[in-house]
Amino acid sequence: MLLLLFLMLTIVNPLFNPRGNTVLFEYFNARAFTLEALLYGASTAAMLVSAFLWFACLNEIMSADKYMYVFSEMFSSVTLIFTMALRLVPLYKNKIKQIVQARRCIGMFPSMSKGATKKDLVAKACTVLSCLVSWAFENAITTADSMKSRGFSSCRRTHFNIYRFDTQSIIFMVYETLLTAVVLIGAVSGATYASFIPSMSFAQLDKTVYIIGFAAYIMLLAAPSFLSVKEIVVWRYLRSKI
Repeated sequence: MLLLLFLMLTIVNPLFNPRGNTVLFEYFNARAFTLEALLYGASTAAMLVSAFLWFACLNEIMSADKYMYVFSEMFSSVTLIFTMALRLVPLYKNKIKQIVQARRCIGMFPSMSKGATKKDLVAKACTVLSCLVSWAFENAITTADSMKSRGFSSCRRTHFNIYRFDTQSIIFMVYETLLTAVVLIGAVSGATYASFIPSMSFAQLDKTVYIIGFAAYIMLLAAPSFLSVKEIVVWRYLRSKI
């Protein structure tokens, strides 16, 4: 889907933005389809798709216990509310499915195929929503009573942390900090400058700046892959010793 989104945004941009010096072809009463607009659309689409991929990776990696570990010391209550909010979306989604399935089993959820009108469907959807809200309030009260009975906020909290800030973490943090500093220096010096409209132009700097800056950027982005490969190698080595 991200690839389709990338292609769609790349192609759509020249249709609304005909600016550019290199005309690839004309359409609809001599409207220009330019190479510069196409490449600018590809650049914008790549940034948008990259942002989607970053958030998808964040959602896969950062679990609720990791958020609690990182922020619980400074913002314990806020972190707890945030982790509970992350849990509510799939929880409510599954609960809606259960309510709809239960009402369908007893014949109280009509469909268009059985002669129901749109008004009936809206009324039944409101009933399902009302059931969900009632269940959510009851569940919130139950959770609050459970937390109170367990002594939440009555004293200083203890922690069970399965993560440790060890020597490897320090080395990795220094590695990331140095690479980030090199990338920022290159960006400030103008190594990332690019212009597409009306003609393509890029930063005119020494090739050494480009090589160092982009090498640091690639190494920065590839850091998680390095860790993943390292874990695979260690795992296979340990298995070979069994």
